[in-house]
Amino acid sequence: MKALILAFLLAAAGLAHAEVITLDKSPCTSNASRSCQNIGNAAGLDLDYYAATNYLVATMYVDGVPYLGPNTPSYSVMTNSIGQSIIVQVVFSSYRTCTHSGRGQTCTTHWTLEGGTLTR
Repeated sequence: MKALILAFLLAAAGLAHAEVITLDKSPCTSNASRSCQNIGNAAGLDLDYYAATNYLVATMYVDGVPYLGPNTPSYSVMTNSIGQSIIVQVVFSSYRTCTHSGRGQTCTTHWTLEGGTLTR
């Protein structure tokens, strides 16, 4: 917890003149991951978000530049290859559909990015 607070304080110090961008509701693709392309946003940026549910790292592409950070349920400080940071806060919803065939069944999880913010 102390490490998370320290990371937030360091990020906040670097984002003193931060721009907060609101993310729009966007459907995501893929079964086990939260892969959301072309996320609508107030600034008109090209945003893509990738965070498989079983991976420790998530990636947010901002105008083609990848930012990596911990794959947390709603909040992540992400950094690009030259040390610039962004703060991503996202809210997801999901539902499952299952198909039965004989004695087996296959289930698919459908993800939707309900909204959030990107601070840079």
